[in-house]
Amino acid sequence: QLNKTVLPAIKGQHGESMLQEFAKRWKNHKLLVRQMWKLFVYLDRFYIKRVSALPLKAVGVQKFEQVVFNAVKDDVRSGVLSLIEKEREGDQVDRDLLKSVVNVFVEIGDWRPLFPTRVGEEIGDIGAARLNIYIKELEQQLIAATSEFYARESASWIGSDSCPEYMKKAEKRLS
Repeated sequence: QLNKTVLPAIKGQHGESMLQEFAKRWKNHKLLVRQMWKLFVYLDRFYIKRVSALPLKAVGVQKFEQVVFNAVKDDVRSGVLSLIEKEREGDQVDRDLLKSVVNVFVEIGDWRPLFPTRVGEEIGDIGAARLNIYIKELEQQLIAATSEFYARESASWIGSDSCPEYMKKAEKRLS
């Protein structure tokens, strides 16, 4: 279903509507995985442990990452960076959407906190290891785009404004 319905639905959209579709499909996928886990909880608890296989929840997140996320992550990243740039330029953007999409990058990095835990299930490190996908796929490009934006902006201010005006604009940006 991911290849036939989810991926084309996301790829058929552009810009903000693509981000909305991506966030919606991730939310639906998490719900589906949670429901499947509830249905197959006995197998997941006993059989999967005995054969040392990945838990159903992990497989569900892994499949979304392999089929959907990896196919659209460049477009999603571009959309996120575009929304952030719009906001920096003073436009209104949907911050809830931005937060939802950025959270996908974090949540795919560690699936365990997404689902209800049971006795004996390890929650895992919620630190740097959880942010590995976010750091690799979004943060590095976000930092580069931020640096470029403020370098361009400060260069235009230096060229057109006096020192006191430049300082006022810089202080306003920092606050």
